[in-house]
Amino acid sequence: MQALVQTTETAEETFRNLGNSAEAETLTENFLTEAPRFCVDSRDKANWLLRKLAAIEAERALVKAQAEEIIRGLDGDAARLRALHGADLREWARAELAGGRRKTLPLLFGSVSFRTVPASLRVAGSREAIEYAKGQGWDVVRVAETLDADGYRQQAAAVLHETGEVPPGVEVVPERESFSLRFGKPSNSDGSKGDGEE
Repeated sequence: MQALVQTTETAEETFRNLGNSAEAETLTENFLTEAPRFCVDSRDKANWLLRKLAAIEAERALVKAQAEEIIRGLDGDAARLRALHGADLREWARAELAGGRRKTLPLLFGSVSFRTVPASLRVAGSREAIEYAKGQGWDVVRVAETLDADGYRQQAAAVLHETGEVPPGVEVVPERESFSLRFGKPSNSDGSKGDGEE
């Protein structure tokens, strides 16, 4: 098994090094026709596949965490620059646009724009607004109905058991087998790690 994996990885490396040449096409064709097809038919091969998938999952999580950290850093940098220089930019741009009709100043890496925002009302305290609206008799308060799905499922199960009827909004899902992949050390039936660790 290990030899097949090594052969596959070596062949892939060879193909990458050859690029798009005719020799690469010939080697690829020969490799695909001569090499036995990989099939998960043993514990070693299953472990190999899970190791590969676990590595991909770990790399994905690492890349995501690194990206989030980089984005937080960039957001912080942008916030600091705005706090330090935003007011200066605003006043400089206002001076550049003074006396003209334009409200947008195009620059090499973006633009600075001013616009007049008309006065408006903003609801700042929802609880106070709801109480006032109710007192005035205004039809502006909405009540959102939500369903306790777990509770409904329990009640529906009781009705199904007693009457044999399925209540509306419920469907019977037949027993099925689920399949999942977990990465890491296997657990014993009591939930402890397979190597004796808790």
